[in-house]
Amino acid sequence: MVDDVLGRMRLHLNQEKTHVVQLEEGRTAVDFLGFTVRRAPSRLHAGRFTVITPSAKAVIRFQRRLTTITGPKMCFRPTIDLVQDVNSRLRGWAGYFRYGYASSALRKIDRHALIRLQQHLKRRSQRPYRPPQGVSWYQHLHENLGLIRIGAPV
Repeated sequence: MVDDVLGRMRLHLNQEKTHVVQLEEGRTAVDFLGFTVRRAPSRLHAGRFTVITPSAKAVIRFQRRLTTITGPKMCFRPTIDLVQDVNSRLRGWAGYFRYGYASSALRKIDRHALIRLQQHLKRRSQRPYRPPQGVSWYQHLHENLGLIRIGAPV
């Protein structure tokens, strides 16, 4: 049945990669399109429910991308342009992965972006970059430079 539908679209199913997984058995989880899907016992009701989270692989891949765009080879970019680029990427990643139970992954990404931009700004000059007197790095990056927080409650 699926082969017929895919055949009409001129697509084919890879029989080696395709298989049915019973999520009810033990701690089986499936990674699909960047998400991890698993079943977990419910604390409120009898039975289990489906938990969908961004996969660990997807989080690490995005952290590496942030590391690349805030790396030493990007010191030539103006700070405002770099923050706007990071914000754009954060919005896109959060837009795709915000579904399900994503708050933990979103907080990890937020923290990584904050640390990477802080390191980037410190590396940019022979004289160390510092936020204004009495302002923390967190405040400076989020309030003064406009870095967004994707893990914050909406």
